[in-house]
Amino acid sequence: MFTNRQVGKTLVNRTQGTKIASEGLKGRVFEVSLGDLNNSEFDFRKFRLICEDVQGRNCLTNFHGMKFTRDKLCSIVKKWHVSI
Repeated sequence: MFTNRQVGKTLVNRTQGTKIASEGLKGRVFEVSLGDLNNSEFDFRKFRLICEDVQGRNCLTNFHGMKFTRDKLCSIVKKWHVSI
């Protein structure tokens, strides 16, 4: 779906006793701009991706939400204008 499949790195505690490191990553939410994912100029859209599974050193994520950046929202909403 996206051209850039590796977005970044995150920290997690090592496996110790009954606490498994991959369980610490599951459910974690990452926020990435569309410009970072597609190498495009649409960097005002921020996608929220949730980690659902861990395979080796890779987190498999799924769509969790989308937001606009604050500067884009402020440019859309203006005083005395009607939004339809």
